Amino acid sequence: MKTKVLLGNTMLFLLLIGIVELGLRFTNHQPGNLTPNWANFKPVDSLIEYHHFITDSNGLIVANKPYFDSLHIDINNNGFRTPEWPSIDSTKKTDLFIGDSFTWGLSANPLTACFVDLVRNQSANNIVNLGIPVADPLQYEMLAQQYIPKFKPQQVFVMLYLGNDIMQNDRNIVAYKPLYFYTNAGAMLASDGNRTFTSAAEAYRYYMEEKYFLRHPTTIFQKAASKSAIITLLYAIHMRWVEKQQYNKSIAEMTFTKQHLYAIAKHCKANHSKLHIVIIPEQKEANKDSVYFKNRYKALFADTILGPFVWLPTGINKSLYTAYPDAHLNNAGHQFYAKQILGLLSDSEK
Repeated sequence: MKTKVLLGNTMLFLLLIGIVELGLRFTNHQPGNLTPNWANFKPVDSLIEYHHFITDSNGLIVANKPYFDSLHIDINNNGFRTPEWPSIDSTKKTDLFIGDSFTWGLSANPLTACFVDLVRNQSANNIVNLGIPVADPLQYEMLAQQYIPKFKPQQVFVMLYLGNDIMQNDRNIVAYKPLYFYTNAGAMLASDGNRTFTSAAEAYRYYMEEKYFLRHPTTIFQKAASKSAIITLLYAIHMRWVEKQQYNKSIAEMTFTKQHLYAIAKHCKANHSKLHIVIIPEQKEANKDSVYFKNRYKALFADTILGPFVWLPTGINKSLYTAYPDAHLNNAGHQFYAKQILGLLSDSEK
């Protein structure tokens, strides 16, 4: 009798395992696929590389003017979505914005509904927008070094997106070397850890064969995961946990991000520009209160040098963002930040 019960329970367990396995595969959880939900990456039959953004001779990521001209989007000759330098009125005060895709205006509809454009429309000052998608604090420093002495702005706004501006590793600025390869498979890093890729095709092979898919498993667990959606899920959970610990460590220390922000603060001081490090939370944290941010990002808020410049606008909430996986500001979010920044500018004029 005990043997029959044990056998029955075993059969029931195996049946449940089989149902879960089929359910996972039916919901697109395939064996060996470790691609995280947030990753903008997918296998493609034929890889197509896009050149919407390029790296210039200074190693800066800039917009590819000919491409955006074809879309009737104004890009100046230096690769930024802002007026040409000679057209900037030297008799007027200038305010400078540095940031990534949020500052560029990604997901604003139209693009000119971006908060920087809204500020420009309502300000008597020159507004210079140096926002570029995927730019990081290292690029922010390089932009500050080049353009703060050039424009000597009254105010400098560094729009710090907490979703990806906390650098886990530093990188080198290299002329014409991309930070990402933009393709129909997604945006792929040109360097990942100690691996560097010379082409989009090489990066794609790495993503497909090593990073996100268990095409060549080596350990017993990897071999089992390559055959089972359940074990793949468990393996992916372990990987995400390890990544989370590494990310939490970078938040606690903020070594590289602060290093580049220190340099920006130094350039602002040397040129008598007032610095604002404006926080843009990640959508999933947008409903948190200021106490949460000051605790979780204490390394930034409590920093003796940077802390006085850090500003978290009040009233941020998830309704100001587009849905994941995009998760950029929607038009209401851009209007919110424009209003907040205009308030800062008004206070500075008093």
